Amino acid sequence: MRAAIIVSLSISLSGCLFVKLPPKIPATTRPNLPPDKFIQVEEGTVVETATKRVKTGETCPKGRPRSECLEDIKFVNKAYDVAVATATIDGTPLSIGDVAVAASPEYVTDTETLRDLAAGCRRGRILMSAGVAGLAAAYFLLQVGYNKDDPNRSYQVGGWAALGAGVVGLAGGKFVFGGQQCDPGTKIYRKWYPVYRDADATQVRGEDEVKMLRDLAARFNRDRNAASIARQPTSRPTSPTTSQPDSSEQPATTGTLRQAAVAAGTFSTFIKLLDEAGAAEYLDGSAPHTIFAPTDEAFAKLGPELDKLLGKKSRLKQVLLHHIVPGRHAHGDLVAMTKLDPVKGSDLRLSSTGDQVQIDSVAISSTPLSAGNGVIYRIDFVIPR
Repeated sequence: MRAAIIVSLSISLSGCLFVKLPPKIPATTRPNLPPDKFIQVEEGTVVETATKRVKTGETCPKGRPRSECLEDIKFVNKAYDVAVATATIDGTPLSIGDVAVAASPEYVTDTETLRDLAAGCRRGRILMSAGVAGLAAAYFLLQVGYNKDDPNRSYQVGGWAALGAGVVGLAGGKFVFGGQQCDPGTKIYRKWYPVYRDADATQVRGEDEVKMLRDLAARFNRDRNAASIARQPTSRPTSPTTSQPDSSEQPATTGTLRQAAVAAGTFSTFIKLLDEAGAAEYLDGSAPHTIFAPTDEAFAKLGPELDKLLGKKSRLKQVLLHHIVPGRHAHGDLVAMTKLDPVKGSDLRLSSTGDQVQIDSVAISSTPLSAGNGVIYRIDFVIPR
């Protein structure tokens, strides 16, 4: 009988605990965004005020214990900056939910189902815990009930009842409420909580939310840029003026854009400003970028305007990222293009005369510096944003 008890408990536990079910993740409908358009993120700050309670002193009656002293309190209004950002595509504001669902395949729009999954998971795990406790009680009661020296029918009945209740608890908690199926859904809800708080909002507030929106837009733009390049024709009309640039480009290396810029010796100001603005990932990251880097002399021409930019980190970052385009663009590709969508700001307008490419009617270098994660074109001016 003892062997039968152990076998029954083992089958119950293994059947309910180790049988894996596919996770319950609701389906997501992707938005139809305009083709060949990129998401732009406009960042800024707003001033908010908060009332703070400040202790200024104590008033203590003479001869009374300190515990009876009264605090002197005043309320102070304190102003502070809050980071905000808005995403647009072709001038139309996008909700943060639309940006998330367009950029990330793991984002789920059906938040109500995710919440139900999380709630059902909690209930299921409580019920499964009760089921395990029932099986433990069944083992004890059946062991006592079927004692060879002193069998006890009451314990036997109670043991089998506890075994049945334990199995029902385990099975119900897992298969009905999804006690072991909701982990993926719960993780998704926690990860995207800043979006789920107000998925329809077109403006996000707070450093974490702004960073999330910025990362999502960059991911969307990288993917769309790659798809756009894949759709471009592989051959172009050739002429004596357009057939040479590609062969003059330096071959790609395994180094980074930072290493290429440092080796050139003329971009120290641009590198320093990118580091100060917190945008070093565009030089050191693995994602490919095309950088139109102003020389040190170009920044020196700004004079007092450069000092103003250094005093406003967010503005400085926007100006610098206006010079960076997702994706790797060879010189020959630029000759055939009329515009580029930078990480920040409006489109860069391109024009070409023969093999000479211009941005806003100012020429760029025809022989870029090449690195494993992109290319750098030297320009002798700072592109106005």
